[in-house]
Parts: sequence; C-alpha cells; structure tokens
Amino acid sequence: EAALLFHTNGENGYDDQCDIDKLAPLNMYGYSKQLFDLWLLRNKYNDKVTGIKFFNVFGPNEYHKGTMKSVICKTYDDVAQKGIIRLFKSYNTKYGDGDSLRDFVYIKDVVEVMMFLLNNPKNTGLFNIGTGKARSWNDIARSMFAAVGKKTNIEYFDMPEILRGKYQYFTEAKMDKIKKAGCNHKFMELEDSIKDYCSYLKNKSNTEEIMTKVKNKYRFKAYNRVLNNIVEYLDECGYFYPENMLEICANIHFEMRELTFSKIINPDELNQRLASLP
Repeated sequence: EAALLFHTNGENGYDDQCDIDKLAPLNMYGYSKQLFDLWLLRNKYNDKVTGIKFFNVFGPNEYHKGTMKSVICKTYDDVAQKGIIRLFKSYNTKYGDGDSLRDFVYIKDVVEVMMFLLNNPKNTGLFNIGTGKARSWNDIARSMFAAVGKKTNIEYFDMPEILRGKYQYFTEAKMDKIKKAGCNHKFMELEDSIKDYCSYLKNKSNTEEIMTKVKNKYRFKAYNRVLNNIVEYLDECGYFYPENMLEICANIHFEMRELTFSKIINPDELNQRLASLP
C-alpha cells in the first residue's frame, strides 16, 4: 500500500501531470515543498506515496493558522459587524482591483477527496486539490456580504511593496489527473461554501452569549467549573461548535463522571467522545 503524505506546495496552478523539474516556485515556502517533491521523484518514491498539492483551502477550524488564515476567517467580523471588507488594489493592468483569481476550495470538499485517496491507495503520485474553477477576491467579498445579509462594501488598499513583484494574479488547479483516478466528487459552489462557513463563524462569534445562557440554566458551581474547562479546551484546539455543543459536552461530562467531576476532563477521552457524536 502507498503511504499518504499531505503537504502544501504554493498555489501555482500548474498541471499535476507535468514535469515538476520545470516548476519555479515564487517564494522559499513553495521552494521547500518543491524540493520535497523532487526528493520523492529522484529517490523513486513517487509510485509508493500519494502527495497532495492544496490550493486556497478555507473552512472551519483554521484559527490556529494566525496570519495564514483565509481572508474569510480574517474579515468575517468586519463584514458581519461593520459592513466592510478591505482587499488589495491591483498592480497588474490585466486585472481590476479585487479581480485577481484564485482556486478557492472548501475544507469539506478537500476532506472528501482525501478520503477517496485514502480508500484507493493504488492511486500514487502527486495530485492537485482545488475546484478547477478560479474565482476572484471580489467574488469572495460579495459572497460574504450575501451570507450575512448586508450590502456589498469593498475598500481597496495599497499592497505592501514587498509583495507587488511576487503576487500571483491567477491560480487554477488542473483536476484531470484526480478525475482519471476515479474521483467524481462534485465541489460546492463558492457562494454555497462561504454561506456554510459563515454559519460556523457566526456561532463562534456568539460563544460568550451561548455560554452565559447555558450557565444560567445550570447554576451549581461544580457543573459550571467543568463546563468552563471543556469550553476552554475546545477554544484552545480551535474547534467550532453549534449552539447545543455546550449541552452536549455537559452530558458527556456526566457520562464520564467516573473519570472526573471537578477536574479538567482528559483531552483524549473528550476527543473520543466528540468523535462519536453524530
């Protein structure tokens, strides 16, 4: 069976069936991934492993990425609360402000394709994972405003000079190879995936309000102490959770009271219980 290796490789929009020796990454991050791909090839491991080249992935549980979070995650509060989003101005005459194109792919779609590869280990080599359909930053913005029910309001600002010579104005994954391997997954439309993601971001923004409601419902101290510990653990891990997740966690606690009552629930046990939820 092939080992399955997941790594990003700078969204260059190239053909995953081409000669990777001819690729020229634009930055050191992309170059480091390129070197790894070349190492696999030159050591003849390419027919023993499956490598994935992710394009612009976005979706739930990316808080830990810091400045590398998607623009959707970074700007949601501004869009939902202030009714504005800021995008880079264009420094390429072929593209208007906000009109540069990326292959934005939702994490739920990515997982489906990864599961296909995991379940079909004979498909070895390097595969792109994008939608195969480039969309603009303006499309992202308009979809976000539509998702929160506000009028589109985009402000364009100067791109840092250090980025201007290296900025990519077009990326689009060629998906022929993964399709030939038998993966027929239908990717969500950008508007639908952003609407879905914004529902997670809305719930995350309302965490404090939800906590207050639940804590007012369950007032005895030991319960609230455990509840706080669960919530803190979930937040540290960057989990998104629906409005009833706190009640679910509380029920998990009582089912696990033989493990603890006033102490922090063992993270491994909590993860096992969360994984068993429908």
